[in-house]
Parts: sequence; C-alpha cells; structure tokens
Amino acid sequence: MKKSLEEYPSAHMLGFLFSQNVDYLMSIMSVYLELFDGDATTMLIFFTMARTSVDHLNRQNVPRAEAADGVFPDTLRRPVAALSIANYLGLPYETTRRHVMKLVAKGYCHRQGSREFLISSETLSRPEFADLAKQSFALTKTYLETIRPYVAT
Repeated sequence: MKKSLEEYPSAHMLGFLFSQNVDYLMSIMSVYLELFDGDATTMLIFFTMARTSVDHLNRQNVPRAEAADGVFPDTLRRPVAALSIANYLGLPYETTRRHVMKLVAKGYCHRQGSREFLISSETLSRPEFADLAKQSFALTKTYLETIRPYVAT
C-alpha cells in the first residue's frame, strides 16, 4: 500500500536517511566490485543471473531448508538466457553477452545449451563468496543500527 505524504518523515529526516542509504549503497558496492575487477556491469549481470536462477525458490523471502549453507543445489537452479538478463536490466544484448562471456572465462558461470547459462552452487560456495557474505552482513548490520532509531517499524 502506498503511503500518503503525511506518513513520511520530515524533509530533514528524509535527507538524512537518504544520505545513509547512499553511504550503504556505496560501501556495499565497493565490496562487491572487488570480485569483478571493478566492473559494475559484470557484477550486476552476475548477481541478476544468480538471483534469477533461484527466483522461483525465493518468493516467500524466508530462509529455505533446501539452501544448505545458504546456497541452493544445482538441481533446483534454473539456467538463465543472456537475452532475458539483457531485457530485465535494460541493457543491449551484445553488451550482456560480452559480460556473460567474461563470467564464463572467469569460471563464475557455465553454458547450459546454446543460449543459457548457470551459476553453480559450487561457484557460490567458494571462499570469496563466503567472505563477501560476511562483509555484506557486517555492513548491513551497521547500516540498520544507524537508521533503526529513525525508522518506525
């Protein structure tokens, strides 16, 4: 349900919360970008592919028992077409395809047939992704502790 203007905090508070959101976004992006050699497009495509392949499992937004150690097995993952990712992100197909091929070359995903790709549970279980999850958790915890006093639950 959409909030009426009266339900939002003051302009001063909205400005403060907006600045905290931007700080959080920039902090989390800098951590995530390390895995992708600073390439934001490759990072965005990777995470879109990873989330899209398990979207059918995450509709309830709760932890799932099938995700052992936080990662769904490949038998539950669905391959993703580069064209679908391009359309979803509003990127040109050729740009998306080039970035997907970079991910294949890095060993972050592999082909499933002629046009689809899969990021495997093995990839997502690598130490660098476990470290990324820990860093993300720490940044998110700090962010939530900062804004909690100013946000009505």
